[in-house]
Amino acid sequence: MSDRGACLTGVLVLIVAGACGAGRDGSGMSTRPIDGATVDGAARADIASQDAGSGSLDRGLDGSVSADLSFPAGPLEIARGQGLPTGIAVNASALFWANEEDGTIATCPVEGCPGGMKTVLAANQTRAKGVALSTTSVYWVVENPGPSFAVRRCPLAGCGATGPTTLLTDSGIAYGVAVDLDNLYVAAGTRLLRCSRDGCPATSATVLVSGSRVSGVAVNATHFYYVRMSRVAAYAGIFRCPLAGCGSRSADEDDLNATGPGLTSVAVDDRNVYWTDDMNYWGVTQAFWSNRINRCPLVGCQPYAPTTVTSGEITPWGIAVDSAYFYWTEHQKGRITRTQKPR
Repeated sequence: MSDRGACLTGVLVLIVAGACGAGRDGSGMSTRPIDGATVDGAARADIASQDAGSGSLDRGLDGSVSADLSFPAGPLEIARGQGLPTGIAVNASALFWANEEDGTIATCPVEGCPGGMKTVLAANQTRAKGVALSTTSVYWVVENPGPSFAVRRCPLAGCGATGPTTLLTDSGIAYGVAVDLDNLYVAAGTRLLRCSRDGCPATSATVLVSGSRVSGVAVNATHFYYVRMSRVAAYAGIFRCPLAGCGSRSADEDDLNATGPGLTSVAVDDRNVYWTDDMNYWGVTQAFWSNRINRCPLVGCQPYAPTTVTSGEITPWGIAVDSAYFYWTEHQKGRITRTQKPR
């Protein structure tokens, strides 16, 4: 059944299998500062509250003093003890994510898990990965023997006794999913597929991109954005195409000049594209490079380099954004984390 409406498209949601952090951010929800991570190149250890800003003060012409939030405070832990969280998505009130290890799809308020408890929307979802949202439903991908994958959907309130609806199955391994008003987009290994949001047979899915490892996808009103993961730096990157498609290495494909050895997931807002770089997940080692989250304008990084918004001792897999924050899953550390967007 169609659930048309405006949708928040990011990619990937994390799932839950553990307790949330022990700190408090004043809302009654559990959060913890993440020691030792960096934001925009500034170390932010032992932060008492992310929302307090960086502590740097600007004095106005009238003598007033205000906090400069150009360099926001360090990351806050929204949930911990998760089982290899992967995809994550966010709406106005809640986070939704997939947990690869225990096969759950979970949700928690954006401020943190009340009493350290998350809500499990679906269980027994084998190696669950990417997550996306519409106004009424949550979507994710699972890995089946073969290998093959399936895209599934449940109401935001949970699957209930009937369980999730399977929308698409096909061969290969899928890593990410995104939705718009009419379609779902699946990062399906060496292909990027498009299918009706109500589902379709694999033979009816449109192949938008082929010939490379596609690990993440996001969509807005005019373009889809995808991650091309490759151990060859010249071929890896973040790319965008018109919604009509651009094929494999087509002239219509925009290279956003965003590269890295562990590109995984992508999300967009009204101004920027964000992506995660997690070498640990792909088993990549590269000297003088650390896991990070980067961003660029929607049209690409040229003529400048990408901006690193978070780096350090993190393992970022999935990413989602709203008007004030970006959220990511830490696959190996089992955390869901929030950081204020830099200006």
